[in-house]
Amino acid sequence: MPTTVKVKNKLPAIATTLKSNADRIQTTTAAQIAKLARERAPRRTGLLRLSTSSAKNIASSKVFYARYQEFGTRHMRAQPFLRPALIEEARILKTELPKMLLQGVK
Repeated sequence: MPTTVKVKNKLPAIATTLKSNADRIQTTTAAQIAKLARERAPRRTGLLRLSTSSAKNIASSKVFYARYQEFGTRHMRAQPFLRPALIEEARILKTELPKMLLQGVK
């Protein structure tokens, strides 16, 4: 008596779930980096802190002098706020990413 095996192709559904999860992770990670950068931004007038935000998957600051604060100049030492936020979030993401990507995949 022949035996039949029915195979379901769940790869398209898995690919859709992974893409959706990746998009969500990028957006939330950028928002978290912006939040951490705002907490670390030097506070003289508060404008640098207020201008730091995220849009989709990018965390940035809109004021022209943000790069000078981040990297310094020949007259001023650097006071990084974006890079430390990125490094801190990268450490967290490194351990959590596999779990977050596979969330909802069965």
